[in-house]
Amino acid sequence: MSKKVERSWSEKDRGPGVSGSGDLVVSGIQLGNVWVTVQPLLGVEGDPMRLLFERDLTPHPQYCAAYELLRKPPEQGGIGAQAVIHLGMHGTVEWLPGQPLGNDRKSWSDELLGPLPNIYVYAANNPSESILAKRRGYGTLVSYNVPPYGRAGLYLDLANLKDLIDEYRTPGGEDGDNGNHDMKDAIFSTVQKAGMMNDVPLWLPNGEGDVVATDLKDPKEIPTAAFDKWVREVSIYLLELQERLFSSGLHTLGSTPSDEGMASYLQAYYGDELQEEHCLDLVREWREESKDSGSVPQTENPLLSLLNWVTNGGGPPESTTAPEDESSSMIAGSKEIMSLLERNTEELESIVRSLDGGYVPAAPGGDLLRDGPAVLPTGRNIHALDPYRMPSAGAWARGQKAAEEILRQHQAANNGDYPETVAVTMWGLDAIKTRGESIA
Repeated sequence: MSKKVERSWSEKDRGPGVSGSGDLVVSGIQLGNVWVTVQPLLGVEGDPMRLLFERDLTPHPQYCAAYELLRKPPEQGGIGAQAVIHLGMHGTVEWLPGQPLGNDRKSWSDELLGPLPNIYVYAANNPSESILAKRRGYGTLVSYNVPPYGRAGLYLDLANLKDLIDEYRTPGGEDGDNGNHDMKDAIFSTVQKAGMMNDVPLWLPNGEGDVVATDLKDPKEIPTAAFDKWVREVSIYLLELQERLFSSGLHTLGSTPSDEGMASYLQAYYGDELQEEHCLDLVREWREESKDSGSVPQTENPLLSLLNWVTNGGGPPESTTAPEDESSSMIAGSKEIMSLLERNTEELESIVRSLDGGYVPAAPGGDLLRDGPAVLPTGRNIHALDPYRMPSAGAWARGQKAAEEILRQHQAANNGDYPETVAVTMWGLDAIKTRGESIA
């Protein structure tokens, strides 16, 4: 491996992480028994993906030196680390050239990490790529939560465009009012300025069919019917942008959400079913219940309930509660989610436990909005999928629709003939992200 580095970097006295005298520099800060550093650059400036696809290329010598420094004992000039913690996701060591499954002596991730225990703090909502950290980086994963969600809203040109459309569509606007017709130019130019013409094209009729308008000298000459239809489409698109969810801020490892953060999670999860103004009241009411009981209410584990039933030799307890209506069910679900989010503190606990050689509980990775409360709490050694949940009901329907469309297109292109054979590529990442569409 050393000879490969020498061949790939014959001028290793130049490039990132090399001092003027040609020494390799690995920067970091010592905090007691902890040494903190940033994972070095791979060394391929301007083309970071090149290393992933050229099997004979190696990391830069400075990259190798950083991991060697971690492994070497202090008497040999190293740190003598007993474990390494990779923080965040999308590190590079697990993506280096080598075997995709079962590292060997020619796999760079195995060569660099060596016997070091690798604790990988990874985003819970990216289980598909976290599997690489397990397979090739020998990582014990500790998941962390995504930040609270927020609505994107509108700003700058988009907010101005919404105001223009609202004014244009006031009574008397779309029925031919001359004053509002003068606003066509303002709306058209604002859409162009905002870069939305490709997203919401304006179709104009001509003798042979509709064509896309690109640059008009006088937008006032656009036929009213075509312009009004386009304005409605732009308005719908603005609403989609305004309501689009995004992660607001950053997650602090091991911290529990604030009241506002809890409300954001609930509002994003339930959407229009739970009014935004009621979310914060629900959170505060739950906080008061927690204070009165002296602890955070924990969700019932059905497996433990079954185990208690079996070991105690009794029968299943009869339900004494009446069926819940939709509102009660939503409140109960909200309290369950808040109880699980309150256990974000287990993220730090799992890191400490893994450093102590303890067991980190396993759980499926995923996103609260897409996969539901089963992905909580975080601080878990996540895996990519639960084979018993795949394909999901939605993936089953989407997979059937996709298969039917593929067959329809084949028959349309081959005089109605049905294909003799059909092959499906079972790509792991695709199956994970779509929850099993290709399997369906």
